[in-house]
Amino acid sequence: MTVVGWWRQAVTTRRMVLWLWAAVALAQSPAGQQGRQFYLGHCAHCHGPDGEGGRGINLTTGQYRLSRTDDDLLRVIQTGVPGTEMPPSRLPVADIRLLVTWVRSLGAAGALEKATGDAAAGALVYRNTGCARCHSIQVNGGQAKGGSLGPPLDSIGLRRSLKFLRDALVTPDAYIAREYVGTTAQTKAGQLFRGLRLNEDDYSLQLRDADERLHSFRKSSLAEYQRLDSSLMPSYGKLSPTDLNNLIAYLSSLRAANK
Repeated sequence: MTVVGWWRQAVTTRRMVLWLWAAVALAQSPAGQQGRQFYLGHCAHCHGPDGEGGRGINLTTGQYRLSRTDDDLLRVIQTGVPGTEMPPSRLPVADIRLLVTWVRSLGAAGALEKATGDAAAGALVYRNTGCARCHSIQVNGGQAKGGSLGPPLDSIGLRRSLKFLRDALVTPDAYIAREYVGTTAQTKAGQLFRGLRLNEDDYSLQLRDADERLHSFRKSSLAEYQRLDSSLMPSYGKLSPTDLNNLIAYLSSLRAANK
């Protein structure tokens, strides 16, 4: 490393330490502790008690795609996020500001979190294990490549913590996003179909299978149909520790700001 490179790294590290110190002090302040109580009562169910994510995004990265400033974050909490499960908040503005104080402090928890694997090697694991069959990634603003049976992964590194990524790969049944619950349908002729439920009404059912084929059924033609309690994604717990760590590192590196 050059002297200039070393100096830049030292300055960055110093700034990070100062930022972490300020965040910890903020969290321990009366305003931070009040905000923590609002967070536990109104946000932890989806975002996790420590901001690690779940149904909601990971808040420990300190990077939020819809809010760069405290005022931005306040507005997001006030109005919710259309098209997602996050509803508008009914808390008074003063209470939301306390909540913003606590959410900002959560970023300290993940600021120094680093994946132990090799992201470049993880990209090969991603391709070789067939992840792209169900998931898509948009590269450099281009067309997304991959399947649609699972959620897109463009910004998965921003939205999910390392622990969440590991748990999702090893035990995918533990958390299944509401919009990606699988369905099985068996016709009266004995044909069995398994895939992602796209639409359903009183008379019909539409699903997409792992090969991206669309199927539409009249319910009167089905012997049975049901939602799956298990994930459509298989467990990757049988990967070697090295491959698993590399895959997690690759997923964590996917941080597209526009998603």
